[in-house]
Amino acid sequence: MPQLSRDVEALKQRIASSTLATQIDGWDVDGGSVTVRVKAAKQFLTCTIFFMSDADYPNSPLMAMCADDDRLNSVLEGFSEHFEYGAPLLDVMIKLLEQLNIDTSALEPQKTSEAGSENDEDAASEGNFSDTGQDMAETDNQVLIFAYVFAVYNLVISHHLLSLLQELLEAVLKKVSTWDRAEKDVQAAEDDALAAETSPGTAQGLSMEEQLAQKRQIFAPQEAYKMLARELKDMMLEPSSGVTVDAIGNSVWHWDMKLTEFDSSTPISQVTA
Repeated sequence: MPQLSRDVEALKQRIASSTLATQIDGWDVDGGSVTVRVKAAKQFLTCTIFFMSDADYPNSPLMAMCADDDRLNSVLEGFSEHFEYGAPLLDVMIKLLEQLNIDTSALEPQKTSEAGSENDEDAASEGNFSDTGQDMAETDNQVLIFAYVFAVYNLVISHHLLSLLQELLEAVLKKVSTWDRAEKDVQAAEDDALAAETSPGTAQGLSMEEQLAQKRQIFAPQEAYKMLARELKDMMLEPSSGVTVDAIGNSVWHWDMKLTEFDSSTPISQVTA
């Protein structure tokens, strides 16, 4: 099991045995994306924390969003800078709950200070610095200079690539937030239409809610939407060569896909050349 999934399970157990049990639920993990529902001001808000590289978690840059609350969403956008070099899920959740004025004492790690252990750590640190100094003294200066220049070069390139990845992720997550809102409006309109078609009393004696649920059994639009939104998001975050895709009119049910690269031996390649 990936480290992120293990941390989610550990956090769920910790919350279940705390005063936050009734305020946090609906956990969903999909790769590096963690979705959770948090109760604030008597309503549940759906929040998503996206780690750019689940393989590098917890040392992966991240972004957070909330499609249900514009104010909170604007605050969460700042998480990418606050957690620029990554963080464990627990730290991110504590920061998120603080933005909602929710007491996080049940999640705060226990702080212990023992003089003996601190002295041991200091001694170990001094030993490490001493060993490092000896190693550097024995290393050829030219090799050190080359290693330093190479490290700086890699740092510059990595920072540039990371910035590009953050820009792409931010753009895609904003689209996902827009899709969520558009889908909620569509579902609300469809529910109203179903309710209008449903009579208060039937031969089976079903209530209004039961009749709506019966009609929904044939097709579960919310689950289908989640699947399509996930597929579309993944394709946008990991685009294939010669393929671009986006939702039409903020609806994940309609895709705009463009193919620009074809095998040179196929007739279509001659047409597009």
